[in-house]
Amino acid sequence: MKVNLIRKNSEKLDGYMNLDPHPSTDDVTACSHENIDAFVDDGEAEEIRACDVIDFLPTGKLMDTMKHWRKKLRLKGKLTIGGTDLREVARSLQQGSISEQSANELLYNVNDTDWDIKRSAGTIEIMVNVFNQLGLKIEEKLLRNNRYIITGTRE
Repeated sequence: MKVNLIRKNSEKLDGYMNLDPHPSTDDVTACSHENIDAFVDDGEAEEIRACDVIDFLPTGKLMDTMKHWRKKLRLKGKLTIGGTDLREVARSLQQGSISEQSANELLYNVNDTDWDIKRSAGTIEIMVNVFNQLGLKIEEKLLRNNRYIITGTRE
């Protein structure tokens, strides 16, 4: 089973169970990102993708949520996450390569819905540390355009 945790329909992937707390189409299943027990058994997922979800989790729930996702992975299963890198946004703002408005949009989102607001921003270093604490072997990490993507494998 492949799981794709999303926030909007444009992030849907074919061949994945697409889970969204606020789905807008019938082919996306309503499910909190913090607890996917109703749809994924422990050790069942060969892949979990959460490429634009981390920033929307409250900081205090990040580690518990990541532990939950790891528990859902089978051995050799992959977890891919992505988010906004706070340090890179600050650096870009200081260097003048992005405007204050762009920095705010990156950090807080531009939607006017009350549920689609970013709640945290981390750094690639913090997330690498989380992967290491969870015993996930990092296969790939990328930092580009103020965003990071990390893929790790459960061993």
